[in-house]
Amino acid sequence: MGSFDAELEIGFKFLVESYISHVEFERPKWIKTTARDTGLFDHLINLWQFKPGPIPGTCDLSILVDFKFNSPLYRQVASMFFKEVATRLMGAFSDRCRLVYGPGVRVDENAFEQRA
Repeated sequence: MGSFDAELEIGFKFLVESYISHVEFERPKWIKTTARDTGLFDHLINLWQFKPGPIPGTCDLSILVDFKFNSPLYRQVASMFFKEVATRLMGAFSDRCRLVYGPGVRVDENAFEQRA
């Protein structure tokens, strides 16, 4: 298990803010980030969980994002553009995976039986 703090920037359109994120992880199982010492968020928690995929070299990923901005203006903007922000978050993650690990493997989930 490991942890570190990172200064991150969050922005959308004309709004850009920075904050400190505390990152905890246990490779290759999960990554958890929480906002720390910030006036920007009431709370911010991201949890990324990785499980082995149906074929070697793949994984199933589940993501939980729970946050609330302190600012009513930021809450309003987030509610209006949440889908776009979530799409950008996933796109950035996918881009980084391709950079580090190469092109992905397309998996047809219907081709594999669910195992208990």
